[in-house]
Amino acid sequence: MTDQNGTILVVDDDDLICQLLRDLLSRHGLSVIVALDGFEALKALTSEQIDVVLTDVNMPGMNGIVLMEEIKKLAPDLPVIVMTGWGTEDIAVKALQGGAFNFCRKPFNVHEIVRIVKKGLEVKRLSDKQREVLPFIELNLSFDIPSDVRYIRSIIWHIYQMSKQLGFPEKEFNLRVKLAIDEALCNSIRHGNKEDINKKVKIEVQISPEKLRFKISDEGEGFDVSAIPDPKDPENLNNEGGRGVLLMAYYMDKIEYNEKGTEVILTKYANSDTEDKKQHAAQTQGSIRE
Repeated sequence: MTDQNGTILVVDDDDLICQLLRDLLSRHGLSVIVALDGFEALKALTSEQIDVVLTDVNMPGMNGIVLMEEIKKLAPDLPVIVMTGWGTEDIAVKALQGGAFNFCRKPFNVHEIVRIVKKGLEVKRLSDKQREVLPFIELNLSFDIPSDVRYIRSIIWHIYQMSKQLGFPEKEFNLRVKLAIDEALCNSIRHGNKEDINKKVKIEVQISPEKLRFKISDEGEGFDVSAIPDPKDPENLNNEGGRGVLLMAYYMDKIEYNEKGTEVILTKYANSDTEDKKQHAAQTQGSIRE
Protein backbone atom coordinates (compact mmCIF):
# COMPACT_ATOMS: atom_id res chain seq x y z
CA MET A 1 0.00 0.00 0.00
CA THR A 2 1.26 3.49 -0.85
CA ASP A 3 2.43 5.44 2.17
CA GLN A 4 0.50 8.64 2.80
CA ASN A 5 3.78 10.58 2.93
CA GLY A 6 4.76 9.61 -0.60
CA THR A 7 6.22 6.76 -2.63
CA ILE A 8 9.79 6.86 -3.93
CA LEU A 9 11.04 4.72 -6.80
CA VAL A 10 14.74 3.93 -6.30
CA VAL A 11 16.56 2.71 -9.42
CA ASP A 12 20.09 1.29 -9.16
CA ASP A 13 21.75 -1.86 -10.49
CA ASP A 14 23.50 -2.25 -7.13
CA ASP A 15 21.07 -4.14 -4.87
CA LEU A 16 23.01 -3.10 -1.75
CA ILE A 17 22.48 0.62 -2.52
CA CYS A 18 18.79 -0.03 -3.21
CA GLN A 19 18.36 -1.67 0.20
CA LEU A 20 20.35 1.10 1.91
CA LEU A 21 18.13 3.78 0.38
CA ARG A 22 14.99 1.79 1.17
CA ASP A 23 15.95 1.59 4.86
CA LEU A 24 17.00 5.25 4.99
CA LEU A 25 13.88 6.69 3.35
CA SER A 26 11.53 4.31 5.18
CA ARG A 27 12.79 5.69 8.48
CA HIS A 28 11.52 9.08 7.31
CA GLY A 29 7.99 7.83 6.72
CA LEU A 30 8.32 7.19 3.00
CA SER A 31 7.24 4.15 1.02
CA VAL A 32 10.00 2.82 -1.24
CA ILE A 33 9.88 0.67 -4.37
CA VAL A 34 13.17 -0.53 -5.84
CA ALA A 35 14.12 -1.40 -9.42
CA LEU A 36 17.45 -2.86 -10.51
CA ASP A 37 17.37 -1.42 -14.04
CA GLY A 38 15.57 1.12 -16.21
CA PHE A 39 13.20 -1.40 -17.79
CA GLU A 40 12.05 -2.62 -14.39
CA ALA A 41 11.59 1.01 -13.33
CA LEU A 42 9.33 1.77 -16.30
CA LYS A 43 7.16 -1.24 -15.45
CA ALA A 44 6.81 0.04 -11.90
CA LEU A 45 5.76 3.47 -13.17
CA THR A 46 2.88 1.95 -15.13
CA SER A 47 1.61 -0.13 -12.20
CA GLU A 48 2.33 2.00 -9.12
CA GLN A 49 1.57 5.55 -8.01
CA ILE A 50 5.05 7.07 -7.83
CA ASP A 51 5.74 10.52 -6.39
CA VAL A 52 9.53 10.85 -6.90
CA VAL A 53 12.13 8.84 -8.83
CA LEU A 54 15.68 8.54 -7.49
CA THR A 55 17.90 6.92 -10.12
CA ASP A 56 21.54 6.13 -10.68
CA VAL A 57 23.06 7.35 -13.95
CA ASN A 58 25.53 4.56 -14.75
CA MET A 59 23.44 1.42 -15.28
CA PRO A 60 23.70 -1.32 -17.92
CA GLY A 61 21.03 -1.57 -20.61
CA MET A 62 19.38 1.79 -19.99
CA ASN A 63 21.30 4.54 -18.22
CA GLY A 64 19.68 7.10 -15.95
CA ILE A 65 19.59 9.86 -18.55
CA VAL A 66 17.69 7.71 -21.04
CA LEU A 67 15.41 6.48 -18.24
CA MET A 68 14.64 10.07 -17.29
CA GLU A 69 13.71 10.87 -20.91
CA GLU A 70 11.32 7.92 -20.97
CA ILE A 71 9.81 8.95 -17.62
CA LYS A 72 9.16 12.47 -18.93
CA LYS A 73 7.15 10.97 -21.78
CA LEU A 74 4.98 9.04 -19.33
CA ALA A 75 4.74 11.63 -16.54
CA PRO A 76 6.16 15.07 -17.44
CA ASP A 77 5.59 16.48 -13.94
CA LEU A 78 7.18 13.61 -12.02
CA PRO A 79 10.34 14.82 -10.20
CA VAL A 80 13.42 12.78 -11.14
CA ILE A 81 16.58 12.95 -9.00
CA VAL A 82 19.75 11.51 -10.50
CA MET A 83 22.70 10.07 -8.58
CA THR A 84 26.14 10.67 -10.10
CA GLY A 85 29.67 9.75 -9.07
CA TRP A 86 32.28 12.28 -8.00
CA GLY A 87 33.93 14.04 -10.92
CA THR A 88 30.91 13.61 -13.24
CA GLU A 89 29.51 17.12 -12.94
CA ASP A 90 29.02 17.25 -16.70
CA ILE A 91 26.56 14.38 -16.44
CA ALA A 92 24.67 16.20 -13.69
CA VAL A 93 24.42 19.30 -15.88
CA LYS A 94 23.16 17.19 -18.79
CA ALA A 95 20.55 15.63 -16.52
CA LEU A 96 19.32 19.02 -15.30
CA GLN A 97 19.13 20.29 -18.87
CA GLY A 98 17.10 17.21 -19.78
CA GLY A 99 14.50 17.88 -17.10
CA ALA A 100 15.89 16.36 -13.87
CA PHE A 101 14.55 17.96 -10.72
CA ASN A 102 17.87 17.69 -8.88
CA PHE A 103 20.96 15.54 -8.44
CA CYS A 104 23.12 14.14 -5.66
CA ARG A 105 26.60 12.60 -5.64
CA LYS A 106 27.60 9.06 -4.73
CA PRO A 107 28.66 8.19 -2.14
CA PHE A 108 25.78 10.34 -0.91
CA ASN A 109 25.32 12.39 2.21
CA VAL A 110 22.40 10.95 4.18
CA HIS A 111 20.93 14.28 5.24
CA GLU A 112 21.34 15.77 1.76
CA ILE A 113 19.56 12.96 -0.03
CA VAL A 114 16.63 12.98 2.41
CA ARG A 115 16.31 16.77 2.03
CA ILE A 116 16.34 16.57 -1.80
CA VAL A 117 13.77 13.76 -1.87
CA LYS A 118 11.42 15.62 0.49
CA LYS A 119 11.77 18.76 -1.63
CA GLY A 120 10.83 16.69 -4.67
CA LEU A 121 7.72 15.49 -2.85
CA GLU A 122 6.72 19.09 -2.10
CA VAL A 123 7.05 19.98 -5.78
CA LYS A 124 4.98 16.94 -6.80
CA ARG A 125 2.20 17.79 -4.34
CA LEU A 126 2.12 21.39 -5.55
CA SER A 127 1.84 20.17 -9.13
CA ASP A 128 -1.01 17.83 -8.15
CA LYS A 129 -2.84 20.68 -6.41
CA GLN A 130 -2.50 22.87 -9.48
CA ARG A 131 -3.99 20.15 -11.68
CA GLU A 132 -7.01 19.84 -9.36
CA VAL A 133 -8.36 23.23 -10.46
CA LEU A 134 -7.50 22.97 -14.17
CA PRO A 135 -11.03 21.83 -15.19
CA PHE A 136 -12.43 25.05 -13.70
CA ILE A 137 -10.02 27.53 -15.30
CA GLU A 138 -10.72 29.57 -18.42
CA LEU A 139 -8.11 32.02 -19.64
CA ASN A 140 -8.89 34.94 -21.93
CA LEU A 141 -6.25 36.58 -24.12
CA SER A 142 -6.60 39.54 -26.46
CA PHE A 143 -4.26 40.84 -29.18
CA ASP A 144 -4.64 44.00 -31.29
CA ILE A 145 -2.00 43.92 -34.00
CA PRO A 146 -1.17 45.88 -37.18
CA SER A 147 -1.74 44.08 -40.48
CA ASP A 148 1.70 42.51 -40.60
CA VAL A 149 2.22 38.75 -40.91
CA ARG A 150 5.46 39.02 -38.93
CA TYR A 151 3.43 39.06 -35.70
CA ILE A 152 1.68 35.75 -36.37
CA ARG A 153 4.43 33.45 -35.14
CA SER A 154 4.75 35.28 -31.81
CA ILE A 155 0.98 35.26 -31.25
CA ILE A 156 0.76 31.52 -31.91
CA TRP A 157 3.67 30.94 -29.50
CA HIS A 158 1.94 32.84 -26.68
CA ILE A 159 -1.33 30.98 -27.24
CA TYR A 160 0.53 27.67 -27.29
CA GLN A 161 2.27 28.39 -23.97
CA MET A 162 -0.98 29.27 -22.22
CA SER A 163 -2.81 26.29 -23.73
CA LYS A 164 -0.05 23.93 -22.57
CA GLN A 165 -0.20 25.32 -19.03
CA LEU A 166 -3.93 24.66 -18.84
CA GLY A 167 -3.52 21.13 -20.13
CA PHE A 168 -4.93 21.41 -23.65
CA PRO A 169 -3.36 18.52 -25.65
CA GLU A 170 -0.05 19.66 -27.18
CA LYS A 171 -0.32 17.21 -30.08
CA GLU A 172 -3.74 18.56 -31.02
CA PHE A 173 -2.41 22.10 -30.92
CA ASN A 174 0.73 21.44 -32.93
CA LEU A 175 -0.92 19.30 -35.62
CA ARG A 176 -4.04 21.37 -36.19
CA VAL A 177 -4.70 24.46 -34.13
CA LYS A 178 -1.57 26.45 -34.94
CA LEU A 179 -2.03 25.77 -38.66
CA ALA A 180 -5.64 26.95 -38.57
CA ILE A 181 -4.72 30.13 -36.67
CA ASP A 182 -1.99 30.85 -39.17
CA GLU A 183 -4.42 30.50 -42.10
CA ALA A 184 -7.09 32.63 -40.41
CA LEU A 185 -4.68 35.42 -39.49
CA CYS A 186 -3.11 35.45 -42.95
CA ASN A 187 -6.58 35.74 -44.47
CA SER A 188 -7.49 38.67 -42.21
CA ILE A 189 -4.22 40.49 -42.87
CA ARG A 190 -3.83 39.84 -46.59
CA HIS A 191 -7.39 39.49 -47.88
CA GLY A 192 -9.31 41.41 -45.21
CA ASN A 193 -7.10 44.41 -44.48
CA LYS A 194 -5.16 44.16 -47.76
CA GLU A 195 -1.96 44.40 -45.65
CA ASP A 196 -2.80 48.00 -44.80
CA ILE A 197 -0.50 48.63 -41.82
CA ASN A 198 -2.91 51.29 -40.52
CA LYS A 199 -5.66 48.71 -40.08
CA LYS A 200 -5.74 46.36 -37.13
CA VAL A 201 -6.53 42.69 -36.62
CA LYS A 202 -8.07 41.80 -33.27
CA ILE A 203 -7.66 38.31 -31.85
CA GLU A 204 -9.70 37.22 -28.82
CA VAL A 205 -8.84 33.81 -27.37
CA GLN A 206 -10.63 31.68 -24.79
CA ILE A 207 -8.49 28.84 -23.44
CA SER A 208 -9.57 25.96 -21.22
CA PRO A 209 -8.41 22.34 -20.87
CA GLU A 210 -11.42 21.22 -22.95
CA LYS A 211 -11.69 23.87 -25.64
CA LEU A 212 -9.93 26.64 -27.56
CA ARG A 213 -12.00 29.41 -29.13
CA PHE A 214 -10.60 32.15 -31.38
CA LYS A 215 -12.44 35.23 -32.62
CA ILE A 216 -10.43 37.01 -35.33
CA SER A 217 -11.71 40.35 -36.63
CA ASP A 218 -10.32 42.66 -39.33
CA GLU A 219 -11.18 46.22 -40.46
CA GLY A 220 -11.59 45.36 -44.12
CA GLU A 221 -14.65 45.74 -46.33
CA GLY A 222 -15.69 42.15 -45.77
CA PHE A 223 -16.93 39.68 -48.36
CA ASP A 224 -19.95 37.64 -49.36
CA VAL A 225 -20.01 34.85 -46.80
CA SER A 226 -22.43 32.81 -48.92
CA ALA A 227 -19.73 32.66 -51.62
CA ILE A 228 -17.26 30.82 -49.38
CA PRO A 229 -16.04 27.78 -51.30
CA ASP A 230 -17.33 24.41 -50.17
CA PRO A 231 -14.62 23.11 -47.81
CA LYS A 232 -15.52 19.54 -48.78
CA ASP A 233 -14.78 20.10 -52.47
CA PRO A 234 -11.17 19.17 -53.35
CA GLU A 235 -11.36 21.47 -56.39
CA ASN A 236 -10.99 24.41 -54.03
CA LEU A 237 -7.43 23.36 -53.25
CA ASN A 238 -6.48 25.03 -56.53
CA ASN A 239 -7.22 28.58 -55.38
CA GLU A 240 -5.56 30.31 -52.46
CA GLY A 241 -8.69 31.49 -50.64
CA GLY A 242 -10.43 28.15 -51.04
CA ARG A 243 -7.35 26.33 -49.82
CA GLY A 244 -7.27 28.35 -46.60
CA VAL A 245 -10.96 27.71 -45.91
CA LEU A 246 -10.52 24.02 -46.69
CA LEU A 247 -7.58 23.68 -44.30
CA MET A 248 -9.34 25.55 -41.47
CA ALA A 249 -12.42 23.36 -41.93
CA TYR A 250 -10.39 20.20 -41.48
CA TYR A 251 -8.14 21.52 -38.70
CA MET A 252 -10.91 22.96 -36.52
CA ASP A 253 -14.18 21.54 -35.18
CA LYS A 254 -16.30 24.63 -35.72
CA ILE A 255 -16.06 27.70 -37.98
CA GLU A 256 -18.48 30.65 -37.91
CA TYR A 257 -18.48 33.96 -39.82
CA ASN A 258 -20.36 37.17 -39.14
CA GLU A 259 -22.69 38.48 -41.86
CA LYS A 260 -20.20 41.00 -43.17
CA GLY A 261 -17.35 38.51 -43.35
CA THR A 262 -14.99 40.57 -41.21
CA GLU A 263 -15.01 38.17 -38.30
CA VAL A 264 -14.38 34.45 -38.02
CA ILE A 265 -14.75 32.28 -34.92
CA LEU A 266 -12.74 29.05 -34.77
CA THR A 267 -13.33 26.38 -32.13
CA LYS A 268 -11.25 23.32 -31.32
CA TYR A 269 -12.18 20.72 -28.71
CA ALA A 270 -9.66 18.67 -26.78
CA ASN A 271 -12.10 15.77 -26.86
CA SER A 272 -13.41 15.13 -30.36
CA ASP A 273 -16.48 13.36 -28.94
CA THR A 274 -17.99 16.41 -27.21
CA GLU A 275 -21.74 16.77 -27.68
CA ASP A 276 -21.35 20.33 -28.98
CA LYS A 277 -19.00 19.14 -31.70
CA LYS A 278 -21.29 16.25 -32.68
CA GLN A 279 -24.25 18.59 -33.09
CA HIS A 280 -22.20 21.02 -35.19
CA ALA A 281 -20.90 18.20 -37.41
CA ALA A 282 -24.45 16.93 -37.97
CA GLN A 283 -25.67 20.41 -38.88
CA THR A 284 -22.76 20.90 -41.28
CA GLN A 285 -23.32 17.57 -43.01
CA GLY A 286 -27.01 18.34 -43.32
CA SER A 287 -26.38 21.73 -44.93
CA ILE A 288 -23.91 20.19 -47.41
CA ARG A 289 -26.42 17.51 -48.43
CA GLU A 290 -29.08 20.14 -48.94
